Amino acid sequence: MYRTSTPAIAIILFSLTLSLASTNLYAKGGAKYPNIKEFIPEGYRIFDTASGDFNADGFRDYLIVLKSINENTNPNGERPLILLKGAAKNKFELVARNDSVVLCANCGGVFGDPYQSVSIKGNLITVEHSIGGAWQWERVVTFRYNFETKDIVLHEDITKSRQKHSPNNQKSIASNKSDFGVLAFSSYAYNKGF
Repeated sequence: MYRTSTPAIAIILFSLTLSLASTNLYAKGGAKYPNIKEFIPEGYRIFDTASGDFNADGFRDYLIVLKSINENTNPNGERPLILLKGAAKNKFELVARNDSVVLCANCGGVFGDPYQSVSIKGNLITVEHSIGGAWQWERVVTFRYNFETKDIVLHEDITKSRQKHSPNNQKSIASNKSDFGVLAFSSYAYNKGF
């Protein structure tokens, strides 16, 4: 009898859910937004999405994480992050793209893929990464839409690390506007100094 471990089943179900969510975002027949497909560059597919209304105009906006169709054979490849602004009749406009904010599948080394999630909450756009092990870390990068200038700029970049078996041994580094000035969404690089 063939047995499948619980973690293997969880991975299969998670992959299937992501695949269905990606397909449902722009597939014909079940999709609300068929024109999302035009923003996906050749050689890429949707890895994750988040939606909200970052500019408070009453239309649903999308934050889309892409991955290469060859990511399994090249886990060091870029994962572009695109922000689409919604408009009437389910149309979208590309607002910004950043190829350096979402870490690669192999960037967590032996601890696996560090990517956790993206979100849009109000005018804040957030990307989260974390890894586990003897030393655990998480990094939360948040961008803010400026209603006056219509720009999307870095709001804060927070990194926390801690020793698993010694909760008092924790380090935290927080950067905000006073550290980096005005840094546009498209100019941010995960490993670039301020």
